[in-house]
Amino acid sequence: MITLPEKLSPQLVLEITSKCNYKCPFCYCLWHEYPELAKNPLSTGQWKEVIADAVAKGCRSFLFTGGELLLHRDWQDLVEYALSFPEVKADIFTNASRMTGDILQYLKARKVGISTSLQGLRTYAEMTGTRRKFYRTIEFIDRCREIGHPCSVGITATAINQFEMADIVSAAAFAGAAAIQVSVFMDAGRGKGNEALRLSESQWLELKNEIKSLKIAVPVMFGDEFVCKCMQDKSFNCPGMDTYGAVSPNGIYRRCLHYYCNNEPL
Repeated sequence: MITLPEKLSPQLVLEITSKCNYKCPFCYCLWHEYPELAKNPLSTGQWKEVIADAVAKGCRSFLFTGGELLLHRDWQDLVEYALSFPEVKADIFTNASRMTGDILQYLKARKVGISTSLQGLRTYAEMTGTRRKFYRTIEFIDRCREIGHPCSVGITATAINQFEMADIVSAAAFAGAAAIQVSVFMDAGRGKGNEALRLSESQWLELKNEIKSLKIAVPVMFGDEFVCKCMQDKSFNCPGMDTYGAVSPNGIYRRCLHYYCNNEPL
């Protein structure tokens, strides 16, 4: 049985798989730094134990993610299990590369919130470590809007895509995103120590001002952390800890999405 802390935040991020068909150079998933977080992944039955324990401790919202969520063969079973508890809400994060019409209709019918990412236009292949184009993601965002179940869109600002950031945000907005979050590249995960991705504070401020000047009706939020303060200072009272915690593929609970200390008690 995986043990969660007695004091649990209202939302839990469940990283149900470390598998991913993208190789984003900036990926902040912590198992790129701490491989043990992806070893001996939980079974579907164990994930259900985690969900049941979390609900018993007051959690009422789950974000299912990865890796790439849709690569987990039982992701839908786990979402359904979470929704079987009264007053529980479920959301998913996906790169949408394996999305189908049937899956999208299921998510709408079950009122499962959707988030995806649009990491570039001309830079999409470089930003995702694939040969893919951005068109499929734009079509997915538009399709969500079309069926009345719009998705939120995340964008990571790096030195690679900074020159087209305003165009990326505009494309997501015009495609029908419900909300957009633009976060500066964080020095963590696969991108740890990669100076080629890093933006200076002045570059980030300039980008934010450019985005704020866009004439779009979609709300845009910003993630300003260049480095996780929790990892810099273990005593730092991260405001995110009051909102959500995270469970790694191997069942390790983390008090913050970007935080891990391998000898810290729950």
